Amino acid sequence: MISHYLFLMVTGALGVFLLLGLQLFTHWHDLRRYVTATWLTLLTLIWLTLPQECRSLLSLWSPTAMLDGRLLLEITPAIWLLGAVLGATFSGVAWARIADERRSLPLSGVLTISLLLISWLALLSASLLMTLIAWSTFDLLWGVAALIAGSDDERVTFGWAIHGFASLLLWVVSLLLAREGCSTLWWLMQPSEPLLSLLMMAAVLRVGIYPWHLIFPQRADKVGLLVVAGALGPLLGFGLWYRVLSLPLPGHCPAWMTTLGAITLLWGALRAGAASSEAHRPLLGAAYALLGAVVVGTALTGSAVWLLRALATWWAGWVLLLLSRGREGWLSPWSWPGLLAVLLLLGVPPSPLGVLYRAALGTANWATRFCLLIGLALTGATFLREIARSAAGRVTPPWPWQQITLGIGLLLPLWGLVSGATLAGAGGVWGWLLWSSTLLMAAGWAWQGHGVHGWLERLRPLWELLDLRWLQRTLWQGAEHLLGAVRTLIEVVEGSGALLWSLLVILLVLLVGKNQ
Repeated sequence: MISHYLFLMVTGALGVFLLLGLQLFTHWHDLRRYVTATWLTLLTLIWLTLPQECRSLLSLWSPTAMLDGRLLLEITPAIWLLGAVLGATFSGVAWARIADERRSLPLSGVLTISLLLISWLALLSASLLMTLIAWSTFDLLWGVAALIAGSDDERVTFGWAIHGFASLLLWVVSLLLAREGCSTLWWLMQPSEPLLSLLMMAAVLRVGIYPWHLIFPQRADKVGLLVVAGALGPLLGFGLWYRVLSLPLPGHCPAWMTTLGAITLLWGALRAGAASSEAHRPLLGAAYALLGAVVVGTALTGSAVWLLRALATWWAGWVLLLLSRGREGWLSPWSWPGLLAVLLLLGVPPSPLGVLYRAALGTANWATRFCLLIGLALTGATFLREIARSAAGRVTPPWPWQQITLGIGLLLPLWGLVSGATLAGAGGVWGWLLWSSTLLMAAGWAWQGHGVHGWLERLRPLWELLDLRWLQRTLWQGAEHLLGAVRTLIEVVEGSGALLWSLLVILLVLLVGKNQ
């Protein structure tokens, strides 16, 4: 089966080199769009041909002096589904961008294909070595993509720091496992309780729940490939969490994960509710908030399969809303995909997200339930306002070829949205009752919630304070001052005063030797 993976990677590399060559010709901008969309679709079709359950050895190379392990890949039905949804959504965004007359960002196709391939490898990683290699490559490409997409330097730097610390934790775990004589292959790994906690901490940092929320895009000035690719970081963290939950050990989800997940949902929902409608910022904030609900539901259920199925629905849902072109009458075909995305994001059956929501509402303590109730209701109201907003200008593209490409761009994420549908139930009576109340509250706030929205807007300084950007800027400036002091010390020691310091060291050595 290794030929399937090699064919996928080689095809992706050829697409990257082809787009790099086309980048040299500035007047071939439209051709690059078509090549990007076609190549992403081709890669998705190749992914669909992969077996849904197997293990493959990618290479015999292994730097055992640094890390014991092998370059192994393992695919399961849940990973196959999530990978297929990722490919379908990126292909859909690329086709939908063709109907847009605005120019794409430079190297967007190259970076998108590269990030998609590395994300697939990270999900398929069957050993700690493979996971670390995929994470390190992803971090480099993620930073470049974020800078090209217009992110500020502080966010990229702190994102690199958070990602780097997560990778460091994973490396520490691998060294401690080797010291204990345990295997670093996921299906053979038997880590101790402290090592499990380190693995969970690495996953949480990658996911980026509050207060490590900088890795998720805060705004989208353009609906482009790099905006969607910039949100891939949390999926790598959830991929690690899936591996931990799949270990041949009892479920391990510490209580602090449930608390942080509930805080993430409530804070993200309040911030999204207070945000203005500029540049899809409420949508991205609400999409980020739902990650907290996924964390709470997974921590309480301990289900690895439901985690990836819910993530597939979450990813396809918010991307489909990002592509939404507003409302042009309910008979317009452009209105229905966004409405279906809102319903499944709210957990309406057969959404896998609803399984986690109802399980969390039915089993959590009342403080967590309160956070879930308010957070899900505000998030749902934000989604409903987003889908019900009137379009600024014409919604239907004027040319038939634009309508065809936009139709393809909406159908591909729509397939990803419904592919993980399930009719399974969970949560008991309390879970269903509380979840139903969140739907009623969301509908009420979306319809007659102007007072709530105004109240949240007046509290925007509080949300900015809780955003902790001020703390991050303080740390940034403190690090700059510290580095400045270190540079000055180095200039004194290694610069004009180097001879004086050398004589002083020699004198100290002579004095010590004489005293002995």
